Amino acid sequence: MLYWYSERALESNPGSVLSLEVESETQRFKRYFICFQASVNGFEVGCRPMLFLDRTHIKQHRVQGVILATSALNGNNELFTVAYSIADSETYDNWVWFLQNLKRALLSDIRIAFLSDRGKGLKEDPAPDDDQAGTADDPADLC
Repeated sequence: MLYWYSERALESNPGSVLSLEVESETQRFKRYFICFQASVNGFEVGCRPMLFLDRTHIKQHRVQGVILATSALNGNNELFTVAYSIADSETYDNWVWFLQNLKRALLSDIRIAFLSDRGKGLKEDPAPDDDQAGTADDPADLC
């Protein structure tokens, strides 16, 4: 069903970035990134060059996970959603994946400031003994 949705969304929204990942062995849902080209255009022409990174947890009867999202402020100081992802959990790996997809979607050369509450996955250090600060694996350096 999600593969079908991705195909239809890309047909009707050329230039959008949609990325679905499932676990290879079980075909179980892992994460899904959505950024429509119209949202990118709206951000570039109508919002300040500042993106807020945040997450919210999904706690339904049968469904659990997290929504990772990035929003901006438009000219009326209203929130404007640029991209979001549904993932199985909030982890460093899922945030890195989200930001890599976001970078693919935002092809502009404008400098963007990122703000976050440094939630669980954003502040994790996957290898505290390694000298990885400032590498491409550091979420702060991906965009």
